[in-house]
Formats: sequence, C-alpha cells, structure tokens
Amino acid sequence: MYSVKLRETLLKSLQTTFDMQDIDVLTDVPPGQELVLVDGLHVSHTDILDYRVTQSRELHYIVDEITPAEQSFAAINNLILHLASDVQIYLVEKYSNTGKKPVLAFWGVLPQVGTTTLAVSTAQLLAQRYELSILVLSLNLYDPGDWIAHKATYYLDDLKSELHLRSLTPERLRSMTDELGGVRILYGNRNPLYPYQYTDVEIRHLIRSAKEAFDVVICDIGSYLNTAGALVALEEATQTYAIMPDRGYAQRRFHQVEANILRTMRMNPRDMLLIGNKMDNPSLKTLSIHADAMQATPLVAIGNYAAVTMRAQTQPEPLKMLLDERKYRTDIQKIVEGFSKTYLFSAGEAAATKR
Repeated sequence: MYSVKLRETLLKSLQTTFDMQDIDVLTDVPPGQELVLVDGLHVSHTDILDYRVTQSRELHYIVDEITPAEQSFAAINNLILHLASDVQIYLVEKYSNTGKKPVLAFWGVLPQVGTTTLAVSTAQLLAQRYELSILVLSLNLYDPGDWIAHKATYYLDDLKSELHLRSLTPERLRSMTDELGGVRILYGNRNPLYPYQYTDVEIRHLIRSAKEAFDVVICDIGSYLNTAGALVALEEATQTYAIMPDRGYAQRRFHQVEANILRTMRMNPRDMLLIGNKMDNPSLKTLSIHADAMQATPLVAIGNYAAVTMRAQTQPEPLKMLLDERKYRTDIQKIVEGFSKTYLFSAGEAAATKR
C-alpha cells in the first residue's frame, strides 16, 4: 500500500498494521496499486490538478475537515475523502473479516420499480431460511420507505447528530431499528427537501456500525445516484442488484448512469446482478436480452403483481400478502439462493446455525 506525504504520526500508526510505503511525489506512485492515500496537509489541490492532467486513477484524500468545498473538489477529481482521525478505522475494516461482511445494495434503474419491496422481501426470506440477523437501511434519501410498515418508529433523521459526531455504536443502532417480518429496518430521511444533509463520512460510519451489529446489511438506495446515501452504499456493497422493468428506455437510463457515475466509481456492469421486476413478459430469456445489451449479469425475472400490491398496502404487514403469492416467493428465493452460494451458506450450514 502506498501513501503520499503522509503526516508522520499517522504514518507510524498505520505502519504498525499495514505494509505502508510513503513517497514524496504523487506521480511516483507505481501503476496498479489498489489503494493510494494522499495527505491533504502536504499535497495541495494544485498538486492534485497537476496529477489529473495525465492520471485519472482514484485517490483517497485525507483532510482534517470535510467542507462543502472539499466535497465538490473531491467529486470532480475522483477523490474519496477521509478524515485523518478516521482513516485507520477505515483501513482496518476494509482489510479485516468485518469489512468482508455482506452488504447488499438494491438499486432501481428507474423510479417506482419496486426496489424497496424486493430489498425487504429478500431480507425476510434470508432471515427465515438462515436465522441471520439482518438490517435493512433505507438509504434512498428522497423517500423514507416507511409505506411497508403499519407503524414506523425510527428514522435515519433520529441518528443525525450521532452520525455527524461519528459516535453511533452497534448497540445504539440495534436499539434504533424497527422489527418487520423477522428483520430489523431503519427507515430513511423523512424530509425529501434535504437529501444532501448527509455526508459520505456519516453514511460510511452508519454502514460500518451496521456491519458490526448485524450479520447482513441490505441497503435500499432507490434510483437516484446523486446522494451520499446511494453512492457510499454502492462503494461499500459486496454485491449490487440492479432492478428494471422490461422497457427499452430502462436500458438507456442504465447506460447513462454507467457512463457518468458507475464508470468513475470503477464499477463493472458485469458485476451487477440484474433483476427484472414488474415485467409484462417475466422470462429469463427476455431479461437476458436486456442484460446482454447492458453487459450485466441476469438473475431472475419477476412479473407484475400490481393488483396484489395495491391490496397488500391496506394490510398491517403489506409484504406478508405479497410473499404468500407462491410464484413471487419462488422468485425471491432465487435471489436468496444466489446470495447463499456466493457467501458459502448451505442448507447444512443453515441447519447447523439453527442447532
């Protein structure tokens, strides 16, 4: 791992845990390095701009305070911001077993495509089958996602001060979630006028606390990838699911997002699992045609259950009625099975867990 002009105290601290080589000139970083730390105390914005003339690689930029100006500069110049006080925790988590805990991100290629429904349905079946502790984080900061509950108690807003101070503990997070069908859920931002009030550092702190408190974290990020909630969840996700209907314009939207956002995040579309939802023709062949055009990986094609969903919304537990539909439940089980194979869960391990 390489760093550039890292302050001495931080360098010595990191070198006790990591093989860290510090260099003086940004352009001397060898190609192919997975992670490069650059200290904003000694490497100025001008140095970064000079480097960007010839190099576009992602850099981790260390600052003492994250201001709106720093965030704007970072967004334009492909930088990931870290507070100097937090960078060691970030690295330990990234390269430790805790950092490898499953974080699943559900992204709707288009709005109103059923992202929340699929995220929570998957969480509930996963919890039932493997007796895992699962947290659903509603990180679509334009919609709290509380329509799925008869009565919601806890919201992301309630933790704003603790996220800002980075003082949220796993115990506190567990106590600030609602139970829903065997999983815990933290509903999202209640005021859609302020989706940008959360910083990437705050959301990363939230996900870090969630990974310490639960076996699996599922992030419902909605469809708009322009908030810290959505973007950090994508960065932290070990698996991303892209959800779309069988509409040609969904492909166009995907390509726009891929070109302008996913590519700058170094996300390969083939690493995304494509879920067709609300499909008029729910066949894997139809989904595969879309997947080939988008260079994504097809997973499951789900039909349109609009009539059932409308009736379900009048029930105390809307998703229960939907999951009672055998075909829908079978489709969600395919998502769960894909997850279990990826993360080495099996029927035998599930049984052992229950014992």
